[in-house]
Amino acid sequence: MEQDNQLSEPIFIIGPSRSGTTWLKCMLAVNDNLFTVPETKFYQYVLSSSKNPSNKDLYPTQYTLNPKYITPSQLEVSLHHLKKLSFIDDDHHKIIKLLQEKAINNQLHRRDFFIEIINHIKILNKISGKTLVEGTPRHVIFHEDIITDFPDARFIIMYRDSIDLAISAKETYGFPFFESLRDSFALKNQCDEFYEKHSDRVIATVNYDFLEKKTGKVVNEIFDI
Repeated sequence: MEQDNQLSEPIFIIGPSRSGTTWLKCMLAVNDNLFTVPETKFYQYVLSSSKNPSNKDLYPTQYTLNPKYITPSQLEVSLHHLKKLSFIDDDHHKIIKLLQEKAINNQLHRRDFFIEIINHIKILNKISGKTLVEGTPRHVIFHEDIITDFPDARFIIMYRDSIDLAISAKETYGFPFFESLRDSFALKNQCDEFYEKHSDRVIATVNYDFLEKKTGKVVNEIFDI
């Protein structure tokens, strides 16, 4: 696949799970210059080295090392994950062949892999727009990888009351309340630490309750930035 978008200045919306990342990215995507795709879980899940990761690996709260170059064996696992996420299927011969050839020749960099997947999704779903708005909450854990791959990346941090997050996770997915509460605290701490180190990259911090009450105001203020 020829790359038609090098993902200049991509925007990553990060925050605890159930904090409104998907909601906000959909609101921002009404801007013709922006586009979004379903949560890629790229750094969190697609790059996992196991076809059957544990629950702890599926929902990490601490950074785990991701490869910079994708080997053929890693690609096989990543394609398995992408198929489970419904981003690729066995009929998509062109992109699979391209990725396999690059991996065999040790030319499939993590950044290029991500770009190829995003472009594939754009073409497949006839999505227009120049700037990606990506909304995988746990990408906050892998922000150093993202910044390495995309030095011009920008971020939006979502916040929500931790108890509300835990209740939402329990009601939506059936996750145990106290487990969800611990998870929300861990990810909030990750967001706080990220902001302390990289506040210059953060274009907005958004509170869920304020977004709910003043959706238009919040979205328009981000557009103005």
